[in-house]
Amino acid sequence: MTYRNTLIERSRQFESEHDEPAVLDYLQLRNRQCLYAWQMKRAEYALASVRQGSHTGNAAERPPV
Repeated sequence: MTYRNTLIERSRQFESEHDEPAVLDYLQLRNRQCLYAWQMKRAEYALASVRQGSHTGNAAERPPV
């Protein structure tokens, strides 16, 4: 078997194992978008609270001058 034929056979095997995903209907698409937006807001809130905690923590750790 030549190298070209080997590549063709491997690509056929890959295509047969990895079918195209089903097309999402409108509601599924909107649901995924809403979940993604919620996750991003949650991550931003967590990051902001960590930053805010580090600012107040640094001020509390400083010795009085």
